[in-house]
Amino acid sequence: ARKGGHRPAGGNPNRPRFWGRHAVYAALDNPARTVRKLWITHEAAREIVLPDGVPVTYADVADLARLVPSDAPHQGIVAEVD
Repeated sequence: ARKGGHRPAGGNPNRPRFWGRHAVYAALDNPARTVRKLWITHEAAREIVLPDGVPVTYADVADLARLVPSDAPHQGIVAEVD
């Protein structure tokens, strides 16, 4: 169970989420995996070519922290996948 805070707009709590550059980049590169939504900081967005057709929400570090387990190293990028 999560403690407090709010969930940034959008997203499906039943879909798995990946966070951190390595995991998210691997999901984006995997043709068998569908990325449904991407949350990213402006800083992290400068280091990646954002994929076409994936809704992108720019968020700050605190917003991303609410999307993942506490103390998870999201590195400024979180993906919701099927």
